[in-house]
Amino acid sequence: MTLPHFSAVAQWFSLDLRTQIELTGSDRAKFLHNFCTQEIKNLTAGSAGEAFITNVKGRILGHVWVFANETSLWIDTVPDQASALITHLDKYLITEEVAFHDRTAEWNETIVSGPETATKLGEIEIDVTSLAAMQHSAGEWRGTTVVVRRVDWFGGPGFLLDIPVAHAESLRTALSDAGIAQGTQTDFEVYRIRFGLPHYGVDLTEENLAQEAARTTTAINFRKGCYLGQEPIARIDALGHVNRELRSLEIETAEAPPRGTPIFAESDGKAIGEITSSATSAADGISYAMSMLPSRFTSPGTTVRIATPDGPKANVFWEPPV
Repeated sequence: MTLPHFSAVAQWFSLDLRTQIELTGSDRAKFLHNFCTQEIKNLTAGSAGEAFITNVKGRILGHVWVFANETSLWIDTVPDQASALITHLDKYLITEEVAFHDRTAEWNETIVSGPETATKLGEIEIDVTSLAAMQHSAGEWRGTTVVVRRVDWFGGPGFLLDIPVAHAESLRTALSDAGIAQGTQTDFEVYRIRFGLPHYGVDLTEENLAQEAARTTTAINFRKGCYLGQEPIARIDALGHVNRELRSLEIETAEAPPRGTPIFAESDGKAIGEITSSATSAADGISYAMSMLPSRFTSPGTTVRIATPDGPKANVFWEPPV
């Protein structure tokens, strides 16, 4: 199902304290390549890849975006992940020339998205017109550095703007002055859920296999060589499916059910899962949620019940790209 993009011309959302890890050293690409699901060794400066960092069982330790520069790699992911990811990777560091730097406290991140984002950013002298999806660049903006990373998370052009923390408010004031509306955290959650973007630690944990995240086509490269967790991931691919997958639901209620609310099959009233995250859209009064559902309930249009076997209806409306 094709989902509409933002109704607004453009919106910006604060992504404060989003994890930023810089990898330096001559072996950085070869090393990280061995511990995630994406092709890293062949990333050129200015390019990026979405990936899962997995354990030996193919279970997810992190859902990340990796951005390649001339002299470093940057891992970008949800807040509070730096310590766990650095500890995990450092455990396998033997003689390789790699160093990990937690840059989370140094950089502030804002995402701007919407059909006229490029035009609006141009009005404040941030040129993004040359960036295709999963490309990035750095430039000077009003006496400081701004890093622009294109990530089309919400069905259209989206740009992560990374700037030193001391300049974050200046940037956000400029965005608002240019007529780019500030979205609330709830707005962000609505779009994140509607477009199937999981939040690691909320919708995904170490209990989940990589393919259960329903990001296989964008985050898993089956042509790359061996890496930690590769064997079980390849075995699942050969089988053709997993027993459950993450899905987005549209719920017939104006109040978003909280995390942990049970989900039931409409046919027989059996419990089949629970809500992992949810939010209500102020624009249309509709609630959206994510849940890990058994495979027989993952087709778009499937109806389930929320909270009780005869509770509000919810329809599976999002499916992963093929």
